[in-house]
Amino acid sequence: MNSHFGSRESHPPIFHTNKFGEYLSSNPQFLTFLELESIEDTATVFSQSASEIFAEFAKNAFEDKVIVSVDFRIPSGFIKRRSVFIRKIIQSEEVLEIEGVVLPEIPKAKKARGKKTIAVNRSYLIRNEVNQWILRSKSVQELYDGVCRILKAEENFGFVCFGAVESRKNIIFQVSYAGEDPFFLNTDSKTMNLGPGIKVLKTGQPLIIEDIQNEVDFDQWKEACLRFGYQSMGVFPIFLLSELISVLCIFSKEKYYFLEDEAGIYTEIVKDLALGLKNIRESEQRFLAVNALRESDERFQAIFETVVDAIIMITPKGSILMFNTAAEKMFGYSFTEVVGKNVNFLMPEPYHSEHDDYLKRYRETREKKIIGIGREVVGLRKDGTTFPIELAVSEFFQNQVQYFVGVIRDMSARKKSENDLREKTWALEELNRSLEARVDSEIQKRREQEKTMIVRSRLADMGEMIGNIAHQWRQPLNVIALCVQDLSYAFEDGELDEEYISDSTKKIMNLVEQMSGTIDDFRNYFRPNKTKEKFSLKSLIQKSFSLVSESLKNQNISIYFNPNEDYEVFGFPNEFSQVILNIIANSRDAIMESQPSDPSIHVDIRKEGDRKMVTIRDNGGGIGVSALEKLFQPYFTTKDQGKGTGIGLYMSKSIIENNMGGKIHAYNSEEGAVMVIELP
Repeated sequence: MNSHFGSRESHPPIFHTNKFGEYLSSNPQFLTFLELESIEDTATVFSQSASEIFAEFAKNAFEDKVIVSVDFRIPSGFIKRRSVFIRKIIQSEEVLEIEGVVLPEIPKAKKARGKKTIAVNRSYLIRNEVNQWILRSKSVQELYDGVCRILKAEENFGFVCFGAVESRKNIIFQVSYAGEDPFFLNTDSKTMNLGPGIKVLKTGQPLIIEDIQNEVDFDQWKEACLRFGYQSMGVFPIFLLSELISVLCIFSKEKYYFLEDEAGIYTEIVKDLALGLKNIRESEQRFLAVNALRESDERFQAIFETVVDAIIMITPKGSILMFNTAAEKMFGYSFTEVVGKNVNFLMPEPYHSEHDDYLKRYRETREKKIIGIGREVVGLRKDGTTFPIELAVSEFFQNQVQYFVGVIRDMSARKKSENDLREKTWALEELNRSLEARVDSEIQKRREQEKTMIVRSRLADMGEMIGNIAHQWRQPLNVIALCVQDLSYAFEDGELDEEYISDSTKKIMNLVEQMSGTIDDFRNYFRPNKTKEKFSLKSLIQKSFSLVSESLKNQNISIYFNPNEDYEVFGFPNEFSQVILNIIANSRDAIMESQPSDPSIHVDIRKEGDRKMVTIRDNGGGIGVSALEKLFQPYFTTKDQGKGTGIGLYMSKSIIENNMGGKIHAYNSEEGAVMVIELP
């Protein structure tokens, strides 16, 4: 059956001895049992035989608790023989004390209840042990775990647990247990199935199941209990500040274990637990508050002592209370030298004499002239030197006491910077006054240099072209000479007639026209374009090659250009032709110097996205790594003195990037140099 009950408290006589059987302490009931008001001589409390029993039990490593018969002598001289439940209190694996509970004398009429009386007294002993654990526990989890271990040590208990309560959802979550728990705990949600014990959440009263086997409901739960030998159950609610927060669940292997006496004791135990939980929570809150206060103070001290600005706190009369490390460094005083002194000794005149009046006037009128505003004043160091400072003052109240805090920043460096800035500003203004003339002069020099560079480039190009003309005309002139010589031979042989003269004349005129066309090509090359125009990459490159083909052929250099596609670009055709010829000339010079077995120059055009790419590569051995970085700088050349001006590639880069909006760069391949031109 299920039973609910009130509490009834009856405490047995309890005493403590050391491991030698000598009396240490006891409760008032023990003094009453011995018919004593107090114990004056502890050596006379126990008889010699009783002390020997306790000492022998302490040495016995195989028993932790036992019931023995002990003779107690009372002042009247009579002997009281009683059964005593004794157990060991162990600390660090050593017997610290022996605790004894004097069991009541059992009249013959009550023999049948003797076993139950022993169980009740054992429950009192358990309560005493629980209370000791409550006093030692530092956290809720530690409290729950320890109580579970203490209760599980009772031989009739198979399973003990604590569950946290979620009243709104009628759910109990397991937080600690001891013993076998193969069925109550849902491992995923940590919820517990207490069968009929869930009623405690609604009633708030202890619930006793005296005989689980006779429970009519909760068949699955009942079968699991019986399978593990659990015969009765007690569920005891734990309240904290009138709120049900957890339950203590005990499963006994004995039917009718939780009768009125035992149930009353465990009801008192959960009340003790509630007080313990309250103390732990209050202790935790105090610890958190103290820890927060300590951390706050540490943070304040860390900030106060590490800020770069000096901080000084004073009373309404000007006495210094706080003086941080930055203030010590700034003024040259240590804290012990300034604490309690009037802060005005850190000020030169007239601030020194006027400061106390400032404070008095503010206390009387509450008119703010510096508080919360800040101003620049002068400070006085320990060595007597003065220095500019920026002072910001604020006030605060603590426990209705007024304080002032001054934050001080040394302005010496700033003032020096301001003076330096004024001097530099004046110098800069002076420089600006002459800068325009200097800029004009530099611009004029740069223009003259560029003109000189262009002239030198043109002269170099003209010299190059004169050599190309010589190569271009050499073969036609040889043919013309042969034709004239052939006319003379034909005349001597009598073969000279009108037809022969006509054929020779046509041949000579064709060669003259070819040479005249060459003159036009060279003249157009040197004629600058006045406006940008669209032109064919393929045609312009082929035309440029025609100017140097004979020169290259004469030097056994093969040039390859067979594009499959043609692209239009926008710019100055003659300038672009100058770039192509410049690169070809550099490739030719490199080939002539390195003398490869099969001298050649390859030119390709292609399209990558919106960009037209012109690639010119040779097998002249490549460009040195250090030279690659400076290749397009003016007056830089890798050729011997007198063989190069160092402005050809500089002008080429200027034409491609400035006039045509493109890019030009170079790199080395395995055989030689590669020049890449990107055009929009």
